[in-house]
Amino acid sequence: MDWITVKIKAGNIVPALATTTAAIAGLQTIELLKFLKDLPIEGHRNSFLNLAVPSLMLSEPGPPQKFKITDSLEFNLWDRWEYEATSSNVSLTDLLDYLTNYIHKNQLNFRDIFHGSTPVFLSSLAMIQNPGLKSIKDSPILKQPILELLSIKPEDKPDFIELTITFILKVQAEGE
Repeated sequence: MDWITVKIKAGNIVPALATTTAAIAGLQTIELLKFLKDLPIEGHRNSFLNLAVPSLMLSEPGPPQKFKITDSLEFNLWDRWEYEATSSNVSLTDLLDYLTNYIHKNQLNFRDIFHGSTPVFLSSLAMIQNPGLKSIKDSPILKQPILELLSIKPEDKPDFIELTITFILKVQAEGE
């Protein structure tokens, strides 16, 4: 293409990009304000925007799908189980005991623990590395402070640490 053709095409793209970005930012801001006002899910909207057509469609979002694990335990993908640490020396055992006693009421057995995409504890690997273990709950890794396992200095302790913990039903674990 010659220089003038490129200039004309770029001249058409830049306003379209700016217009779309402004429209999306406005729609996001409206939904953020609804979230901050703690409106029920029925007050929120999913927006589908296509300025080429031009088309703007709004729809009500549905609640997240619930998964029923046992008669008394169900969750959705938005649920978080939180643990308030009382000191910097909290171990994975402390966290798992809390989850067992207060959240899932001894209905689940933990398997693996991840921090982001990094494995912190893998049950199958723990049993291989420590062949004398009677249970994965006896693994020495679980007794180490979480900050130490993640190589976080106590003075650099973040406000929260997000861990992903995989579980299986206790009934399945006993039948293995």
